[in-house]
Parts: sequence; C-alpha cells; structure tokens
Amino acid sequence: MNGAGAAAEYILRAVRERGTRTFRQAPRRPALECPEGEPALRVFAEHKLRGVPELAVSGLWHWARGFPAEIATRVPGPDHVLELQARGRRVVSLLRPELAPNGDGLSFAVHDLCHLAKFAGPHYREQVGFFRTLFQAFRSTCWAAAEAGLDAGWLADRGAVSADMNGSSVFLFAVLKMKLKMAARRQLARREGREPPSGGKFSASEQAVFDELSAALLESMRLPPAVRAAALSTSARRDAPEQAGVLARYFEDLGGAIVAPILKA
Repeated sequence: MNGAGAAAEYILRAVRERGTRTFRQAPRRPALECPEGEPALRVFAEHKLRGVPELAVSGLWHWARGFPAEIATRVPGPDHVLELQARGRRVVSLLRPELAPNGDGLSFAVHDLCHLAKFAGPHYREQVGFFRTLFQAFRSTCWAAAEAGLDAGWLADRGAVSADMNGSSVFLFAVLKMKLKMAARRQLARREGREPPSGGKFSASEQAVFDELSAALLESMRLPPAVRAAALSTSARRDAPEQAGVLARYFEDLGGAIVAPILKA
C-alpha cells in the first residue's frame, strides 16, 4: 500500500466510525481515475464522503499520482514542516486518537491533505523557493540575533506562515512582513513598559524598529539586490505589482531548480 492508499484507508475507517450508513454522500459522475490495487482509494474515486472536502480529495489524488509526501504518526512541528516544504514535500498526519488534538485524527488528516493540495497547486515552484529561502534565513545567526528580542506571539505567527499557510509566494511574503510589523510594535511597547496599541498608523519609532528587523530578515534571506529592493516594496496592499512580480519570479526560478528532479521522476 502506498502513502495515499494508507491515508485513504485511515480516513475511510474514521468516517465509517462516525456514521456507518451515511458516510457515502453521493456517487461521483464520472468516477476519478484510480490506481490499481488500492481499494480504499477506489471508494473515494467512486463516492463523495461525508466530512471529507473536495480539496482534501484533490490532495489525496496528487499524492496517489506521485506527489512527494510523507506520513507522520505524531503532530509535526512547524520547523519540520518548513524543512519538508523547502525540499518540495508535504506531510500528512495519520494520528492515533490519543495523539491527535482533541482526539480528532480525522480532522487533522483532512487538514493536512487540504494543505497538500494547495502546496501542489499552480504556485508549487514559487512556494518551494519561498520556503527554502525562509528555512535558510531562520537558521542564520544574523536572524537568530534579531529574533531573540521578539515574543512568543511572533514565533507562533512565523510558524503559521511557514508551516500552516499555502498560496502564492507574494501572498506568503506579504503576510510574513505584516506579522513582523506587529511583532515590532509589541517589542517597542515592551521596551517602553506599556501595552501595544491594537491598531492605527505606525509611529516613527515603531517604523524604525520594524525597519531594523526587516533589514535583518532580508539580509538573512540572501536575496539578490534587485529582488531585495522588490521585497522592500511588496506588501499586503498590492500596490507594487511589478515589484511583486520580480519577487515571485525569483522564488519560482529557485523552487523550479529544487523540484526539477521530483517533476522528472
């Protein structure tokens, strides 16, 4: 049994336990093409199942067709997920109930398959390039020194972006910058012994803290000068489309070189 077949069997067993007579919602017309010798996958190929979104089925089929993924039997940490994505791979957690959050292994497996589908989608190469760049940056001494003064909220935010979000590289980078900006605001407030504001325009002092952190992050990402300039202009406001395009092409070229052997296999 391959990994996708094992995941299909795990999910099928879980949905059956929740409703033996009702887990099949409707037949698929037409049925999905299914690898031979995988009876659990055959059920997904021929029926829509209650509690299993189509995005998760898409992830399962990417895996069945050869997309590189691995099974985790314990909840993987964000650093491990980031390292896998930096190599063009994803993880799918098939957890025993006592190891699953709230005892719900089904939801965790479905969640991972949805992320696999988003990772393996049209932005695959640029995501790999982005995550490879982040993986190297987060391990650098330059960034470790800059990050040492940030709070647990930043660590949670960086983990969410690097391990629990998928999409275009520009979107991911813009979210990371926004999270870093909020971390800078909180850092300055802690230095001054006050609560950080919940919103509003950045002060000159807050902007200075963010600029220092942003410079350290971009230095650690080792971007070429033109790409670094594009990264400085790229934000969630989407007000610099040409610069965002420069950044996306850089990540796509980098990721393409990493996954070329995978795509040829």
